[in-house]
Amino acid sequence: MRPPRPRKPTRPHLTRSMTTAQAFEVVVLACLDDFAHNLRCVMTRDDPDGPRCARAALRRLCSALDGFGPVLRPAAADSVREEACGLCHALVRQRAAARLRADLVARDADGFTARARRRLSGTGWQRRDAPARALLSASVAGVAACALDTARARALAHGGRVARMPEGRRAALRDDLRVLRHLCEFFAPLWPAAASEPALERLERLERALRTHDDPAAQEGAGAAALETAETLWTAMRDGPPWWRDLRPQG
Repeated sequence: MRPPRPRKPTRPHLTRSMTTAQAFEVVVLACLDDFAHNLRCVMTRDDPDGPRCARAALRRLCSALDGFGPVLRPAAADSVREEACGLCHALVRQRAAARLRADLVARDADGFTARARRRLSGTGWQRRDAPARALLSASVAGVAACALDTARARALAHGGRVARMPEGRRAALRDDLRVLRHLCEFFAPLWPAAASEPALERLERLERALRTHDDPAAQEGAGAAALETAETLWTAMRDGPPWWRDLRPQG
């Protein structure tokens, strides 16, 4: 049997008829399945896309834990997040495939998916207080809108013009925009695609422009052009209304 090829993230299909508890399981399982698949690629193929796709799956899992934070028991979420961050750190380092695989074996990366499933299945991950119980049994649309609000506010807190931000602050902005993008990808099916997909495309362009601007290997002139693009997109996002608050959820 041929080794599997790396695959891009799976976008879970959520509907407004799902409760928050049901939607959480769908999103988390998609992230864990993506990681398990791409980990097999890392362990069996010398393909640079393998570690990148495995990292993406782990980052998306952590974003899901952020988005569903109001209904998650901190102990369950924190234990999964801590292990995911450790694996992500191992995968981001540039080194020979053999050394990377040895590190992943030492960390028992292959067992992470099963451990995370156990911690985030059943009802053990759920908060017990009355507000959380109400959210868990309600439509996921409410939690989704609040999660997107929170992620957007965190990104907007970086403030003013991109050109005036120190490099470290722009890096933090990119991290927060990535979380917002992940949540948009998770929750986009709850809103009409005519609004969610263009907004998601603009967010991806903003992230890409910021990366290009801060990349020391970028071609001469590319950084300045990327900064201009990023400034335009950032201003539009900062000054415009959030698309999920202007529309009624669907499905």
